[in-house]
Amino acid sequence: MAWCEDNGVDYIFGLVGNAVLHALADETAAAVRARHAQTDADKVRGFAEFDYAAGSWDRLRRVVARLEATARGFDARYIVTSLTTTRGGPPMSSKQPNQRLSELGQVQRCRPMEVGPAVFVGRSRR
Repeated sequence: MAWCEDNGVDYIFGLVGNAVLHALADETAAAVRARHAQTDADKVRGFAEFDYAAGSWDRLRRVVARLEATARGFDARYIVTSLTTTRGGPPMSSKQPNQRLSELGQVQRCRPMEVGPAVFVGRSRR
C-alpha cells in the first residue's frame, strides 16, 4: 500500500477480518441480520465504511465492509482502498462499494499472465 501511495497508484486490497474490523462494522452487521430475519429475501447485503489502521500501517486508511446475511449464515468481507470517488465522478455513495467489491472479485480471479508479464501476483519466490 505504501508503494502505491508513494507512486500515485490507486489500490483495492482484500483484508482478512479480525475482531477490530468486526467491531467497527457491528452496527451495520446487526441491521443486516435483522433485515434478513424480517424478510423472505434469499440474502440481504449492507455496507459499512470506516478508517482503520492495522498495527503495521503508518496511517489510517479507508476500509469498506460488505456484510451479507443468507440462509446459510452471515459473511463479512473487507477491503482497504485508496479510492474515494468513482472514476471521474462524485464521491462514492453507500451503494457503490458493491460495484468495487465486484471489480475486486474479478481481479482476484484473473491469472498473472492475463494482467501482464511484468506483474507478479502472489507470494514472493525464494
